[in-house]
Amino acid sequence: MNYNMDQKFKDYFGTNLRQVFLYLIDDCNLRCVQCLYKLDICFQIEKKEIAFEDAVKLISDFREMGAVKLTLMGGEPTLYKPLLKLIKKAKELGYEHIRIDTNGQFNSKLLEETEFKMLDEITFSIDRTDSRNQ
Repeated sequence: MNYNMDQKFKDYFGTNLRQVFLYLIDDCNLRCVQCLYKLDICFQIEKKEIAFEDAVKLISDFREMGAVKLTLMGGEPTLYKPLLKLIKKAKELGYEHIRIDTNGQFNSKLLEETEFKMLDEITFSIDRTDSRNQ
């Protein structure tokens, strides 16, 4: 284990953890009114994204605890610069199913990348970017 996890957490899950959700980045390329990822609201004042090395350590630890499904989230995870490296690393660690939750507003060239094609699932938000009633 890379991190000293709470013993109650380790005892509860043992090696039976199956799915983890990893928030990679607070930044987003949209400013939807209902979303909690806004410029004036942030959870990490100084750090807007998780360091790649920390992300690898976390997914390694969770894989050791049995996780086989990984969901990469954010703000907008496609803005996370080492995203492709992290997807590749997760597959190397043995994750069987890797999903990304995105707003879909990313450069379509990303779809051509070998590592992006390693994703098993892509989910898209269908929320509106404004509060108009229709």
